[in-house]
Amino acid sequence: MPDKHLLIVQTSPRETRGIRELLPVLAGKYRLEAFTARQRLIGRGLGYFAEGARGKLEELATLLEQHGVATHLIRPTRPRFVPARVRNFTIRQEFIEFQTRQGPVRLERGERVLAVLADLSGEVVDKSVKRLLVQNAYQGAEAVTPIDDEELYRTVLRSRPVLDLYLLNPQGQARTALRIFAGRFDPQGLGERATYSVTGNLENLIQLAREYAGGFTLKCDFGLSRLPGCRLKKAEQGQDTQRENLASLTRFGWLSVDLESQQQPTTAGGDALPLQTPLTAAAVASQPALAALAAGSEALSAIREELKDGEDAPRQPDPEPERRLPPPPDAPPAHPFAWRKHLLGSGGGILGGVLFFAFMGFESGLGTLIRQGVRSGILPAALSAGLFWGAFHYLRLKRQVENTPTSKTRSLAMGLVEVHGRAKRQYALVSPMTQMPCVYYRLRRYRRDDKKNWRMTSETDSGAVPFYLEDDTGRVSVNPWGATVRARTRQEGHPGQVALVLSRGSGGDHSEKWVEEIIYEGTSLYVLGFARPRQRQRKTLRERTIEALRDLKLDPKALQKYDSDGDGRISEQEWEAARSRVEEQVLQQSLAQAEETTSAAGATVIGRADSRTLPFVIAETESEAHLTRNLGLLAMGMFGTALAAALWGGASMLKLFHP
Repeated sequence: MPDKHLLIVQTSPRETRGIRELLPVLAGKYRLEAFTARQRLIGRGLGYFAEGARGKLEELATLLEQHGVATHLIRPTRPRFVPARVRNFTIRQEFIEFQTRQGPVRLERGERVLAVLADLSGEVVDKSVKRLLVQNAYQGAEAVTPIDDEELYRTVLRSRPVLDLYLLNPQGQARTALRIFAGRFDPQGLGERATYSVTGNLENLIQLAREYAGGFTLKCDFGLSRLPGCRLKKAEQGQDTQRENLASLTRFGWLSVDLESQQQPTTAGGDALPLQTPLTAAAVASQPALAALAAGSEALSAIREELKDGEDAPRQPDPEPERRLPPPPDAPPAHPFAWRKHLLGSGGGILGGVLFFAFMGFESGLGTLIRQGVRSGILPAALSAGLFWGAFHYLRLKRQVENTPTSKTRSLAMGLVEVHGRAKRQYALVSPMTQMPCVYYRLRRYRRDDKKNWRMTSETDSGAVPFYLEDDTGRVSVNPWGATVRARTRQEGHPGQVALVLSRGSGGDHSEKWVEEIIYEGTSLYVLGFARPRQRQRKTLRERTIEALRDLKLDPKALQKYDSDGDGRISEQEWEAARSRVEEQVLQQSLAQAEETTSAAGATVIGRADSRTLPFVIAETESEAHLTRNLGLLAMGMFGTALAAALWGGASMLKLFHP
């Protein structure tokens, strides 16, 4: 494509309100699936979003900018050369001369430099991913904080760092490039700055290049930024992936040069942002405090003076402690109507079992009884009746889905309701196999029998864990206990296997297999269920106060806060002060919970109706029409199978009475 351009976006660590409003627009206008678009907008650093002709991408970039997503529209340059490896260098007054296999290369004083500090071991990527998974799993999506730039810089230096220096001409294009491996260059060129530390020598070289350069940009997010052709591959079982990773690093460097030369982020006044920092340009744009910290000693002095002047100012209250998601509740007993779901789902298994026993020639016991039932037509007739009943069940469910109007969470009426929205966790629920944050999972365990066939040994799910369903008006709590859940994501693994997101091998017990169905947090869901007021059984204010005081007495460290004279004993006056403080805290918690109860999510819950005639469906589906079509096809298939079984039973009965 001669006019091929790339639309690069500055990703966000969490889903913002702008991104949430943007997703349906991208799905409707540009036919971009909401899940795919969300994956391209959430992350750390820069990421690929789209490619094509510039005119079409400009309209898309304008839309993204309107929703708070920073964009870069570039025409990618084909790498013209690979960075030359540096063996040693010499420092002069006006330049630094690097010795390479291709000859000497000079970094003139005042020349612009774009540096890429990369880790080729994959440790930085693994650390970042594990950190985000833990935060998202146990604290919620709002608490996700990616690894900061200073920690990223230090982590890369402590791993297997490689430093690429791109020397730019006045037009911002790369005139040459250098590649420096930590510990593989002669540090004597640093003079007095040389140390016995490999990391220290590379860091001093970076500082030296910053001092000579007229404009210096350092990028440390190779492997974290999702740019095309820049994937970091981790070695497996002794494989050597360094050559491939170095090629990816070269493409990353050239794309960074294109971003630097073709489109620089601008401030509100239109001036380019200063990029003379040890951080990435994207991080400077999003974290001004870090940019000021890296700008030099003058900025640090100004910050110190500002803090000194503000010492006498009234102290601001401490921020509220970080709220964590509570652990999932215990599972209740089996639902009284659960047998219907298992019966409907096992129709194919019943038919297969009947056919197996009927035609495999068993002549005694259960085999003889089933064979006689098939010959007489009784079993085919019973099977036909069951399938007809199941077909009418799904047909009735299809009509209920079509006839129930869609409601908003803010204006839910009590009774049978239909709601569309995004799933959000109410508890810190993670899937048992992949350890991914989710609102629902179903795990089936299989084991090989003597004939090497898979037999299901157990089935568990998270049906007892409520979650929130959000739309543009608010959110409502959904209790999936007893629901017919249709999840689209299905994964297989083995016991003892590392979470599939991070696993790179295939270890584990292969005589047992796990099959996991999961609904991820943030997935669009359709819910048809019964809305009722939430019934809360709470302790009285007096009971909660007594319990809080009892816990305080059993916590010596907490009691020390009220020991004003430090003698290790709590006097009556000190205990009265502690008691007043505890009563105040319990009262505030009660008021906060009462306020939550009055909200839509706290006052109403969607769950299973007491009547067995009302359905309860939770479906991960593209639209309501897609769900009704699948239900119609399922009903038609069961009708066809029931008709065939009825004809089979009728023919068997005719043969029995009219041989």
